[in-house]
Amino acid sequence: MWSPGHFHVDLREHNRATLVGSTEKWTIIEVLAPEAALALERERRARLLQNAIPEARKGVAAELVFAADQFVITPSGRFERQRARTQPAMKFAPSSRIPLVHRLGRDTMISLEGLTLVTGRSLEAGYILRTFADYVRDGLIPNMFPDREKGGLYHTADATLWFSMRWAVIWKERTIGRR
Repeated sequence: MWSPGHFHVDLREHNRATLVGSTEKWTIIEVLAPEAALALERERRARLLQNAIPEARKGVAAELVFAADQFVITPSGRFERQRARTQPAMKFAPSSRIPLVHRLGRDTMISLEGLTLVTGRSLEAGYILRTFADYVRDGLIPNMFPDREKGGLYHTADATLWFSMRWAVIWKERTIGRR
């Protein structure tokens, strides 16, 4: 089996070792000392838990809040960044984290409540729903979200059902209150 190498560090009391794995340039990595980066990550995780509903702040539920954070992204391409600046509804998009699969309507609507509402991200949930609402065609939301010049694929009826259910959840949260 191929191996890129190995790491060996002798640790003694009060010694520290930091291993960084990144695709960033060293000038980016070296901006923060490892201790500062760790402190900022702990602050970020504390904020995630503070924003989540109370039932999701401890134990396994808290770990799911951290996992959900990996799936709500800001689009990264030049085209997407420009649209995010000009159309706030485009700012956030759920990611399936599968290469070549972008913003699947059905998967987005099924996961929306857990990824955004339970984690205290109702603003992002609204952005995502409004984005899909802009692309409703013949009563359907796209299952494969439009990408650049390509039109979306409208080949699933249940995505629109999930879409309607998510709007109902947000309406209930905002009018009746959830917390």
